[in-house]
Amino acid sequence: YIPATQMAKDNGIATLANMIIVGHLLENHSELNFEGTEAVVNKLVPAKKAALIELNMKALTLGQTYGK
Repeated sequence: YIPATQMAKDNGIATLANMIIVGHLLENHSELNFEGTEAVVNKLVPAKKAALIELNMKALTLGQTYGK
């Protein structure tokens, strides 16, 4: 169990609970890898919404470090 919704709310990114879960999955499953994640986020987020890059990376990092 990951309290992703509460973590997202507590960190001012209430709409990004799903990204917290993705970060946790990337970090904790041997089939997956966190490497290159920032490059992918940069590629997928449109330039006009560039501010979302930092927020998504924050959410991914919260998931990555949860439980450590």
